[in-house]
Amino acid sequence: MLTHLINRHLTRSITITEVDFILYGGDTFIAIEVKLTDKIRKADLKGPKSFQTDYPEARSLFLYMEEETLIVDEILFRPVSEFFADLIPNQILLDNQYPS
Repeated sequence: MLTHLINRHLTRSITITEVDFILYGGDTFIAIEVKLTDKIRKADLKGPKSFQTDYPEARSLFLYMEEETLIVDEILFRPVSEFFADLIPNQILLDNQYPS
């Protein structure tokens, strides 16, 4: 079960880039970036990529307004509406959402 949600102000990586949220606890360690856009820009990936470099054991999730689910540079891109529709109570985040 998820035990911690880190405050937004504490979501910087070692290299001082930011992601919107970090979830951790038990087997969960996920950096989440949320953008109100349907286009992925290179600049939008700076935070998640930096976080992955600093914490390779973490997964990265990018929620956006597009309708396509895809993986780019080991970052899972999910439509925000699909992501919330697919959440299952008491299940570890992403277990049912991250392709193997």
